Amino acid sequence: MEIRPGTIPLATLSIVFAGLQVWWIANMLQNGRVAKNTTHTRKNQLTYQKQRLDKLLKK
Repeated sequence: MEIRPGTIPLATLSIVFAGLQVWWIANMLQNGRVAKNTTHTRKNQLTYQKQRLDKLLKK
């Protein structure tokens, strides 16, 4: 059985491309989870700041 020229580079390129796709999807999922947590903590911080300012204004 004979390997035609260009088969090895094409296979290598395919493997690299598939690896990059897996890496990209994993990063997108991870960043999505981090963004949800960040949004939640920002809302908590805003609520805390609002309560603190309300207390200051009541004085």
